[in-house]
Amino acid sequence: KALAKLKIDGALLTLQELYELRVHTIEFEKIYKYIKKHQDEYPHLNEIAGNAESENRILAIIERVIDEKGQLKSNASPHLADLLNSLAKAERDINKKISSLYTKYQTLGVLAETEITIKDGRPVLPVLSEHKRKVKGYVHDESGAGKILYIEPEELIELNNLHTELDLEKKREIEKILRKATKELSVYSYVIRE
Repeated sequence: KALAKLKIDGALLTLQELYELRVHTIEFEKIYKYIKKHQDEYPHLNEIAGNAESENRILAIIERVIDEKGQLKSNASPHLADLLNSLAKAERDINKKISSLYTKYQTLGVLAETEITIKDGRPVLPVLSEHKRKVKGYVHDESGAGKILYIEPEELIELNNLHTELDLEKKREIEKILRKATKELSVYSYVIRE
């Protein structure tokens, strides 16, 4: 699949495909070196192996993007590193704020006996419906019985919006990184196929 994609202009390999290509390239190198070292013992394998090139450049492109487990490297681009730092800060700010608000409203007795919940990817407070006017914000959902409203406090909306925007930008940057790596690898598609 990855080889077929490398022939398509503008295509992009997934992290999984990059990882598989990395694994195959490393395994090929090991096998190829072994065959060449023992070519007198394995003349037919040596003939099949031919004079394939060792392509460290292929691995260099892949390993700039993913680690040995196939996970995206946080420093795959300077912009990605900055975005990840900004996202981590935004998450800390959100957690600090929602914890503070939870404590405040819990003390006032307006919350249900449940924890902070996530609705639509945003932290919300479980507000008892009879106290809904005491917590200003956006209502995301209600419990099945309608006794609890899940409200995103207005003090959090701007922080959550920032987090969402950063997350979207991160996704765009990851796509850009994968597209660039795919384009660079496409130059070696013949070598990889061989």
